[in-house]
Amino acid sequence: MANSFSFFYKTFCWMLLIGISHAKEANHLIIGVEKLSYFPHYSHEYGKLVGYTREVFDTFAKVHNYTIEYRLLSVSQLYTELLQTQSIDFKYPDNPQWNTKGKENIKVHYSDSVSQYIDGLIVMPATKSKDLPFLKKLGTIKNFTPWGYTELIESGQIQLHESETMIELLSQVMFGKIDGAYVNIAVARYHLNYTIHSPNALVFNNKLPYIKSSYYLSTVKHPKTIKTFNQFLAAEAQLIDKLRKKYNVSVEF
Repeated sequence: MANSFSFFYKTFCWMLLIGISHAKEANHLIIGVEKLSYFPHYSHEYGKLVGYTREVFDTFAKVHNYTIEYRLLSVSQLYTELLQTQSIDFKYPDNPQWNTKGKENIKVHYSDSVSQYIDGLIVMPATKSKDLPFLKKLGTIKNFTPWGYTELIESGQIQLHESETMIELLSQVMFGKIDGAYVNIAVARYHLNYTIHSPNALVFNNKLPYIKSSYYLSTVKHPKTIKTFNQFLAAEAQLIDKLRKKYNVSVEF
């Protein structure tokens, strides 16, 4: 009897430990974020994520008792770890229109909008109202798609120049090496104001093609957590709006 009791007791303790371990794993979220200087949306300082994105996710974790591990990865690495190795739980930012070929045979779940954005052309003030024919050399961040210009690039009518950083890209426009930079407008304005300290050096040309869309949190493995996150976004709508204003991530024109 004593041996039987000891066996069942050890088995119970072992199962309890496994249950606790699984519970901890379920509450631990690994979010992959683009390793870019994309403030005020997101950036990294000394290897740590900072910006609007970090504050939204940290608040979500606090409200719902999650712990979050942020992994800063390149765009291509993020898709590999989300879709192929599935070594991250979530990707941010993501959008159903991005990397559609890579997602063809995989069910990807998306949150509601975490932040709206405008991607468009930043140019010298003298070309603010010029039409498309003036644009011969277009710059983007490496691995980004300049929506609205891809056919012109493929046909050779526009030359595409890729930069590693936003500062490099904006500088290319300022020094006349390219005619315009296809960028996130809020990010470009932040760097013009606080990094380059020349807020009026470049402007948004809204006469040319631009896209207004949203950044979403995506997952392959955890649709239930996405549902919980959506409930958080709805319940904390006023707080999220305050954070958007705090970080100035919204763009109006």
